[in-house]
Amino acid sequence: MSDNSAPDFGNTRWSLVAALKPRDSDAGGDAARQRLFELCLHYWYPVYVYLRRCGHAPDVSQRMTAGFFAQLLRDGPRRAAGAHVGRFRLFLQEELHRHLSRNPSVDIDIPAELASPLPLDELEARQQTEPTDGESPEQSMQRGFALEVIGHARARLREEARQAGRLAMYEAMERYLGAEPEPGEYEALANRLGAKPVFVALAVKRLRQRFRELVELELSQTVSNAADLDSERAALLAAIAETEG
Repeated sequence: MSDNSAPDFGNTRWSLVAALKPRDSDAGGDAARQRLFELCLHYWYPVYVYLRRCGHAPDVSQRMTAGFFAQLLRDGPRRAAGAHVGRFRLFLQEELHRHLSRNPSVDIDIPAELASPLPLDELEARQQTEPTDGESPEQSMQRGFALEVIGHARARLREEARQAGRLAMYEAMERYLGAEPEPGEYEALANRLGAKPVFVALAVKRLRQRFRELVELELSQTVSNAADLDSERAALLAAIAETEG
């Protein structure tokens, strides 16, 4: 799927997993498992924060998360094949509930590739900065999922700027991706960059547009069709609105 094209729903990570049939070849299963593995790594944190909000200790939550994904990689492609759940986010939540209902042990062998993408102290530092008052584990998981979508899109935007030789400009404008400038800020930034304020305003507008495109592309990898993308977009906006509220 090209970054600048409409989503190809027949070729997203999740659609390739959900389209797998039991009769498909081992090669097809391996490909689906690889796509599922990529999704697991992208959305490791929402599972971790769910377990922390359930009251598990940090180190236990870390191992339980890895154990859950190890199980998901073993059984996920088969369980997802033709799944009625068309969205990876909902599938992930359902499978986590199913997994936890079986009282999983933390004393299991976990493949090295499923180790946490962040050190435990960084996971803890992140989850401790998030609001918890009156929030259920499910709400924490949904917010975490939304923030991961946005975070991956932001990382891709930064990498595009770096490859284009515009990293310094991106870093100067990054804060305006989700915030309006205070009076005089564009003028001050224009002076720093040796540009006109109108240029800064236009550059920020283009940066925001590209950011929205990348968020859409990231989100599209978790669905199989346009209707589900619409639903996930609404869920993401709702999760972010609760965070800002």
